Amino acid sequence: MNSDDLFENWKKGGDIEAFSVLVAQLRKRVHAIARRRLNGEQEIEDIFQEVVTRLLEKKAIINDETHFEALATIYTVRAISERRRITSRFIADIEEADVPVDAGQLSELEGKERLAIYGECLHLLSDSYRTVIRLIYREGLTPAEAAKVLDTSEKQVTNLRDNARKRLKELVVNWRGRSA
Repeated sequence: MNSDDLFENWKKGGDIEAFSVLVAQLRKRVHAIARRRLNGEQEIEDIFQEVVTRLLEKKAIINDETHFEALATIYTVRAISERRRITSRFIADIEEADVPVDAGQLSELEGKERLAIYGECLHLLSDSYRTVIRLIYREGLTPAEAAKVLDTSEKQVTNLRDNARKRLKELVVNWRGRSA
């Protein structure tokens, strides 16, 4: 069965197997675009899952396979841009955290190296710190919204966020000694 037939089977009949084949064909393209702009396979896979979800949501407006592929590319670029915007805001917030540090230590880190180190250091945080960071920076929730999700007070979420930022900054600063 060719791609056009697969698309038609999915579009008209809701054939999930046909959609799965289309998605498998699309995976390589989305991953290639994301790999040029992002670090980490998990982050790239997150973008891919986001694109697939958006395509499923927009099934009714997709005209043909060419439109399907074009929308996939557009959604990939938008998701990457949004992820980079969130990451930039996150890094800026962390670097403003009140931790005594030599200003040169953080400014030496460049682009992908900086993102890779932050990613590694995030995994060293406690589960509660990582959860709050994910809700606020990745999901875009306010501390009040995150407090509802976590069934706790907004003050507790704010304290966790502030402490996570400080701890992460300390880890990043100390990371330079590890990699040498």
